[in-house]
Formats: sequence, C-alpha cells, structure tokens
Amino acid sequence: MSFAPSQVSLVVLVCGEKLEMSMVREQDTLYNALHVKKSLMTPKLVVRNQLALGLMKVASENKSTHILKKLSSHWVMFDGHGNVCLKTEESKPAIAQTVVPNGGVDVSPSKDGQRWRAPEVAKAEEEKDLGRAIDGNKASVFSLGLILWEIETGLVPFGELDAINAQRQMGIGILPKMEGVHQNMVDVISSCLQLNPDDRPTLSTVWSVLSTLSDSGETVEDNEQVETH
Repeated sequence: MSFAPSQVSLVVLVCGEKLEMSMVREQDTLYNALHVKKSLMTPKLVVRNQLALGLMKVASENKSTHILKKLSSHWVMFDGHGNVCLKTEESKPAIAQTVVPNGGVDVSPSKDGQRWRAPEVAKAEEEKDLGRAIDGNKASVFSLGLILWEIETGLVPFGELDAINAQRQMGIGILPKMEGVHQNMVDVISSCLQLNPDDRPTLSTVWSVLSTLSDSGETVEDNEQVETH
C-alpha cells in the first residue's frame, strides 16, 4: 500500500498465523470504524477471531508485548486488504484525535485508551507504580473483552463518562450492560471481564471459543459489511 505525503502511516503487526509487519494509515482504526465512520467493512467474526489470534501470537512469540497492557480499539487497525492489525507505537496526540461520545473536549487516543485498561494496569498507572509485576497476557484478556463488547454493540464502553471515570467503574466490578448481545458472546465477554486476573481465561482459550462459535454458527452474524449504530 502507498501513502500520500500528507497521510501519517504507522508500523503494525498483521494478525494471522504468522505475525508480519506492515504499514497502515493512522486513521484506519477499529475505533474510527465503529464510532466515527459507523461502518465496519470487515465482518465482525473475522475481526474478533483475527484479533484474538494476533494477541495470542504476540504473547506466545514475545513480540511487541507492550501492546498487551495498552490494548484498546485505538490500537486495533485495518490494512488495505481489511486484515486486522495491531499498532506497535503510540499515535502523536497533535495528529490523532478521538471523538468523545458525551460531547466533551477531544482527547488523544493515548489518553482515551485508559478506558480499556485492565483494572490492575490502571491501578499501577494511577499509583505511578510502573515497576509492579503485571501479567500482560491476563491484562490483554480484559481489554479484549471490552473490545468484543464494543464490536457487538457499536458503543464505547461507558461512553457517557470520561476515560478515567469509566475505568474506575470497571475497577470496582461495574461492567457495561450486555443488552442486545448474543448470549454466547455474553458468556465470553463476561469471562474476560473478571476483576481478578486469575479468573480470566487465557488468550488461547478465548480464541478457541470464538473460533468454535464462528464455525458452528452459534452467534448471530452478518458476514457482509456491518453498519454500527
């Protein structure tokens, strides 16, 4: 893919059986597809499965593992072929802006990304204890659960709140409402959003369950282009 000089490109990891480096346009994020364009060109089941597979590969290959603790829909991207990718670097706040659902002041994706942080990661950041031992794999499962909910509903997790207060809600066990989410996905998402990291499934388990649901057709899916509300 080629880029015009005015376009900002980012290095990403393409999610698949083999992690490969690629370049994408900075604006081609899952967040923008769901909440700005309100149109998801890649089928939901493909996004879910590729994302879970990519995270599993990042963890198992110990490659760009900083992604695991920072995961949000701002860090999930699409290349020119619709493949799901993972961003490997922070966007520049002066260039990349995000829509604030409650009509507040725009903030950078890096700041809004706190909304998707696992509680243990958010607590360490709040207490400025960046040396605290945190299992990135388990932290990413929590963030993945929020993204799965986001894909199902087309909504921002606790979008009526700013990122910090949204995270604080989840930090005390208050989760986004599951209304309108298929029951099988509710079970997957709820298991990912357990407050205790040890109670969450592994990335490989989540990927396996999502693959099984997709293969069996047990979730309500539209394999065509998806418009979000």
